[in-house]
Amino acid sequence: MPRTAEQRRYLTCGQMARANSITEKTLRFYQKKGLLEPEIIDDETGFRYYDILQSTTLDLITQLRTIGLSLDEIKEIEDASDIALLRDRMATQLQTLHEQRQALDLSERLTRDLLKDCTAYFETPLYDQIIMENRSLRHRL
Repeated sequence: MPRTAEQRRYLTCGQMARANSITEKTLRFYQKKGLLEPEIIDDETGFRYYDILQSTTLDLITQLRTIGLSLDEIKEIEDASDIALLRDRMATQLQTLHEQRQALDLSERLTRDLLKDCTAYFETPLYDQIIMENRSLRHRL
């Protein structure tokens, strides 16, 4: 059953920001981007008032930002109000994160091997030349 206006709990911009661990500037930015509109804007003072239930929208925005979606992508998902679109985006994002993790793992292994080679060079220099002993990973690229 929808709540009446008297039953709603409105928060100022500052209260809403604190309740959701974000800044007022972020709330204003989300409004500017069309992601989260205040329920009420006082015409005389310009104060923004949010319904506490809008925190669920902020939670979703925060979650989607944390996993790497852009604000434009979030806006598209929000505008569509389509759970299938959200599911598809999450599947795509999961694949992207998997690929990024693989690339980072390879970079870490190559960096570790190069560091080991450099350390070995300083420990036992041969003919004043760097000797690259772990080149096998290059052939896997």
